[in-house]
Amino acid sequence: MKVSKGLLKPNVLITGITGAGKSSLINAIFGKNVAETGTGVPLTQHFTKYESDDMRVVIYDSKGLEHGEFEDFMNTTDHFFESHKPGTVSETDTIHVVWYIVNSAHSRWEPFEEVICRKLLNRAPLMFVLNKADISSPRDRKGMKKLIHDMRLPHCKGVFETIAQPTAKLKNFEVCPECGSDDLVVRTKLASMRCEACGHMESLQQVDGLAELIEATCKVIPDVLKGAFISAQNVNFHLKEEHSRKILTEFWGAFAQVRTPTKLLKVVAQMMAKLSIIWEFKRRGQEYGFFMAKDLVSAFTWKEKLNLLFQNKIEVQRTHITALGILWYRCLRTFTWELLRIWSQNSHNKQQTKEKKSKTTTNSKLNESCSLVFKQIFSHLTEQNILSIETAIQHKGLEPVLNEDMKWTDEEIDE
Repeated sequence: MKVSKGLLKPNVLITGITGAGKSSLINAIFGKNVAETGTGVPLTQHFTKYESDDMRVVIYDSKGLEHGEFEDFMNTTDHFFESHKPGTVSETDTIHVVWYIVNSAHSRWEPFEEVICRKLLNRAPLMFVLNKADISSPRDRKGMKKLIHDMRLPHCKGVFETIAQPTAKLKNFEVCPECGSDDLVVRTKLASMRCEACGHMESLQQVDGLAELIEATCKVIPDVLKGAFISAQNVNFHLKEEHSRKILTEFWGAFAQVRTPTKLLKVVAQMMAKLSIIWEFKRRGQEYGFFMAKDLVSAFTWKEKLNLLFQNKIEVQRTHITALGILWYRCLRTFTWELLRIWSQNSHNKQQTKEKKSKTTTNSKLNESCSLVFKQIFSHLTEQNILSIETAIQHKGLEPVLNEDMKWTDEEIDE
């Protein structure tokens, strides 16, 4: 479908010292083994490009920087930026954001890192990612943040603490992060800690920080690329919801310009396809959405089609089709979240059991579960449910209905 093929992709450069956890971060955010060895295309000795038709982002991954390779890395990186320099290539081919990954557990900031960040990486929006925050101390991370802020880099867009691969479900405190006392009261069931010396209280729940990194990244990349980036990532569902809302409200406004059944088919199919892309439903969803739109338009009577020419009863038609879009969005959202639950549970089971099963058997069971979930969720695409949403829009208006429908609470996500 043209909507999918015409979607431009943002370019993200990910770099850092060896052992910082670049590959783990990439896979945690984009929900697949993007950074597996052998899947990328080597551009130079230091840079590998990860891109595929079904991935809405282009990732440039630099080889982990090691001692003794400083000069070579400087020269190669300088050449890399020159080949993606604004003015020499189109805006869509430049580097739109740089993630510099730091292993916060090592609590070291090498002098040559400042040189690299100041002279090379500062040519694009630059974000520092303090990875492995669950095995580093708050004091060390605070010190590292100060070092980064003290560089006063013009293009620095923030410092973010992340946990790409959690080592434990709960934080483990040996001393109070505020006063250093070891007089702590830990309540595991409540997942909380209290320092008897200074009264400091803190939750023991791990916060991976990935959603915050994605939200900040989305703010610095060009508007034309935001939709693709939001689609590619799988850690910030609020962004996907907000963009879905934007698609639905844009359709609501665009419907006023519809004057022929052909134009109607086009705008409805585009709405369905855009929603499918945001929730990574890919080709199957886009084609399904197109045929739903086609069936809907074909079902109009000749009188209704003539009404389009004279804009009579357009409000009724617009409300009905927008209700379809909202229901489609609900199914996509639920399906995506259920798939993540299935994959997460499958990964957990693999780690917990020592029983050896063939990869084919495991994938077969996984596909079975996904297929069952698909049938259950998309069985809700009924005329009765569309009419229910349509009635709500008629009585409350579109904005209140969207406000109610876009509530993806933290409690739901943490279940």
